Amino acid sequence: MDPRCSTDGKILAAGWTDTDFALLRYDPTGTLDPTFGTDGVVITRFEGVWSFASGMAIQDDGKIVLAGWAFPESYYPTSAVLARYNSDGGLDHAFGTDGLVMRISTRRTPELWRSASRRMAKS
Repeated sequence: MDPRCSTDGKILAAGWTDTDFALLRYDPTGTLDPTFGTDGVVITRFEGVWSFASGMAIQDDGKIVLAGWAFPESYYPTSAVLARYNSDGGLDHAFGTDGLVMRISTRRTPELWRSASRRMAKS
């Protein structure tokens, strides 16, 4: 996934660890931003599943949205997941359940993926 630049010139990059969403913010010089998350890094766990971020958007109000997939160790069923963060890297507890949304699907449908991708591309 491509990194995103915020209006203040900071660079956001997202992906995943072995099992969780990962979100990093760098200052314009390429150094991790210590004012974001924990020393520039935010790791987000969706309980009971493995997850990976595959799309990112920065809203007009500076909030950051990650979209992706989550699945149990058996890889079935798959869930589409969203996490929304405040500009400091903390989860936005006004969004979903404590900043997280999970939509369980019986399979990783192309329609669900295309819908999420279109929404992320508009950002």
